[in-house]
Amino acid sequence: MFLWIVGAPQPIRQAEDRFRRSMETISRTFNSVLTSILRLAHHMIKPRDPDFTEVHPTLDNPNFWPHFKNCIGAIDGTHVKLVVGKSKRIQYLNRNNETSQNVHAVCDFDMRFTFVLSGWPGSVHDMRVFKDAMTTYGHKFPHPPPGKYYKVDAGYPNRLGYLSHYRCKRYHVEQWKNAPMPQGIVTPRPPTPHSPALPRGEPAYT
Repeated sequence: MFLWIVGAPQPIRQAEDRFRRSMETISRTFNSVLTSILRLAHHMIKPRDPDFTEVHPTLDNPNFWPHFKNCIGAIDGTHVKLVVGKSKRIQYLNRNNETSQNVHAVCDFDMRFTFVLSGWPGSVHDMRVFKDAMTTYGHKFPHPPPGKYYKVDAGYPNRLGYLSHYRCKRYHVEQWKNAPMPQGIVTPRPPTPHSPALPRGEPAYT
């Protein structure tokens, strides 16, 4: 029932007709499951390697190495549609004239969320949500260690530990897919524990 409601999404009244239960029972059960899932978030939404010492196998691909050397993930914002009261409609209107909340998300190369900050109105700029994550929730945010960085969207700051797009260039996915390999000086990737060039028991470069 919980998955059916959040998957569509469906209102509680529709769930009442489908599952033949009272709206009070459905609401209580839904909130109970939601509370349990929120408790699991502290154990699931976090980096697998908090110190970011391992190099992800994705970077073995010559399309990414060494261009994304020391990159540990990506940061972006997304808008999740919601329904709010009339008094809050203006506050939650985004640039597409829809009511939403601006969700700040960090993910790794496995497409796993390592940090999520939700609740900000859709009218708020990504930069303001980013600052809130750095200050209010700085003790929980997976900050990049020295020498590592996140790839961030153009709406975020281009500073140490956070690499944004080059603003004077428009990027198109189709052009990137069909483009030739980059030319110039390319440094070979240092060996990893999965590489046959590295003897067993020897430390790997990161």
